Amino acid sequence: MRIYNLGEPLNEPLLLAEVRDHLRIDNSDEDAYLGALITAARIYAESWTGLHLIDQSLKVTLDQWPGETRGQWWSGLATGPLSGLFGDRTSFRLAVAPVSLISEIRTLDGLGGAILWDSAQYRLVTGVDPVLTLASGASWPKPGQKTAGIEIALTAGFGPNWNSVPAAIRQAMLMIVARLYAARGDSPAEAMRTTGAAALLAPFRRVKL
Repeated sequence: MRIYNLGEPLNEPLLLAEVRDHLRIDNSDEDAYLGALITAARIYAESWTGLHLIDQSLKVTLDQWPGETRGQWWSGLATGPLSGLFGDRTSFRLAVAPVSLISEIRTLDGLGGAILWDSAQYRLVTGVDPVLTLASGASWPKPGQKTAGIEIALTAGFGPNWNSVPAAIRQAMLMIVARLYAARGDSPAEAMRTTGAAALLAPFRRVKL
């Protein structure tokens, strides 16, 4: 599974005004710098939690669907992913979260063409643990190329603007921004370690399987 960012979020989880208030800055002279700190804090929080905070468009590519194996049986053993032996063949957990929408799913034919999969053939369980599952009676469409033959276009994030993001995440970001502003040589990782932001973000951290 590979994930491609198709564009940056249109907004950030923190407003410049609230960052100024938090830092007790009463002018806009450093707005550009504060904006860069907000973006840095968001990127680090997303990396640390495994979540996308503000809605953005992504493309996820797969080589094969869950439960499929491409290896051959030999001496009682099968090659290929473990999901092919023990996984659920009708659904799988998406590697990005939260997910609110799947725009389209396409399979590539290996000759430069693509086939759009009918959205009636699948269902999306939205939220912080998103799952793509087959509709009743449906089956996974077969791609015509072995590598990245399946493309899923989706929207990942808690919502389009700051008030969609959980308050604890926003507070953690404020802590990180304040530390980066006060100690300009620090990294976001150092700010996490020294401010307690990690404790606020810990409940949201997504365990990778």
